[in-house]
Amino acid sequence: MRDEDATDAPIKQATVNRYLAALSKVCKWAWKDLGWLTSNPVLAVTKGAESPGIVRFLNDDERSALLLACKASDDPNISCAVVLALATGARAGNLRMLTWETTLTSIEGRCDSFTPKIDNRAMFR
Repeated sequence: MRDEDATDAPIKQATVNRYLAALSKVCKWAWKDLGWLTSNPVLAVTKGAESPGIVRFLNDDERSALLLACKASDDPNISCAVVLALATGARAGNLRMLTWETTLTSIEGRCDSFTPKIDNRAMFR
């Protein structure tokens, strides 16, 4: 399968799987809600294996430079957000949606057994 709009590069399996998921959603709607189909035909299609992606961590110099840049920023919240992201691995969108109410509700009752594995020395060099 090739993407006509791109530079004639093959479409990655992850993209094909996303297309299949979207098509499956439409077929499920046509089957369950509208009664137009007797079943969801996309369920018979085998999904391809996706690449695991690239996992990369900041080295000590990169982390130090990032934290120094945050401290130099005019934004008073950026340092807190970056330290929280480094400590938890949370994505920017998840961090933006955090509120005290949701955070305290989600950890309530689990604090006694929770011990974060964070090397603060490495984060704040």
